[in-house]
Amino acid sequence: MPLIPECNRTSTSQFLYRDLEVMPCRAEAQRLSSNQKGRVERAIRYVRESFWAGRRFTTLEDCNRQALAWRDQVAHQRPWPGDHSGTVEQVFAEEQPRLLPLPAHPFETDLVLPLCAGKTIYLRFGSQPRSLLPLLPWTGWMIQ
Repeated sequence: MPLIPECNRTSTSQFLYRDLEVMPCRAEAQRLSSNQKGRVERAIRYVRESFWAGRRFTTLEDCNRQALAWRDQVAHQRPWPGDHSGTVEQVFAEEQPRLLPLPAHPFETDLVLPLCAGKTIYLRFGSQPRSLLPLLPWTGWMIQ
């Protein structure tokens, strides 16, 4: 039986705008099939453990510089998961010509709300908790 996703109007509009197809994953299917939810979670764990663990930065620009260097020197040089005949960088280069171009104009996402952070480093924006970086001396935040 196919799983029919329920998306809010904004998400649906963005999926259509970017010509994306929603492919939901059943939570219980993770036990049965490791090629669904687990694959995404492993990628997130890889970034968390390989890039974020123990890393220090002083500005957003410094963080972005380190992230790009890590991507080029570490993440893209590892073997492609499941097929060690090429690197991640090589597979991405082969896939590039088949990708659709980005839309000419960005999807409108701006919603500006005043929010207050308590003792924790989290703000609640809609139903999603958003983490703030407590080491950065910013007083204003723009979350998109």
